[in-house]
Amino acid sequence: MPSARRIATAALGLLALASTRVRAQHQSPAHTGGWIIGGSGSLGRSHTDAIDADITHIGVRPTGLVFLTSRFALGASLPLSYSHLSNPSGHSYSYGLGPAARYYFAADTSHWLWFVGAAVEPQWQKDSRQTIVVVSPGGVASTATFDTSNRLLTIDGSLGLTRLLAEHVGLTGELYYTH
Repeated sequence: MPSARRIATAALGLLALASTRVRAQHQSPAHTGGWIIGGSGSLGRSHTDAIDADITHIGVRPTGLVFLTSRFALGASLPLSYSHLSNPSGHSYSYGLGPAARYYFAADTSHWLWFVGAAVEPQWQKDSRQTIVVVSPGGVASTATFDTSNRLLTIDGSLGLTRLLAEHVGLTGELYYTH
């Protein structure tokens, strides 16, 4: 007959094993009340031969979403960009704010979180260009600045995958279509 000490040791061992197994199954951040805070950024420089100009562009798009249910997150994104044109001299910037949503397909304990997403982003764009204006064929040249404003509506659809690297940190890749 086993002694009380052996029974207690075995019970504590089973309890320790069970708690280790429970800790190994992590809780996904995709649960009601959880947050997704992320974004993207871009920096680029290109040359346009048609007008012999260099264009420098910088853009950021922070995003914040909160899970309303265990798989559906709703929030907003804030696209911001700035471009500089070397010839003719000028610049443009745009900003916007719009709703974004994601639906996740993965189970709560998965490290791989597949999702589909959508965003609608009204954006406002301002352009300022300096152009050389020639008054007459032999006349005086002067510089004029032209300012324009545009309102854009961007609609995004995406298919993505987030790999959880830690309990609350993930790396996301997306295929998206923007119209």
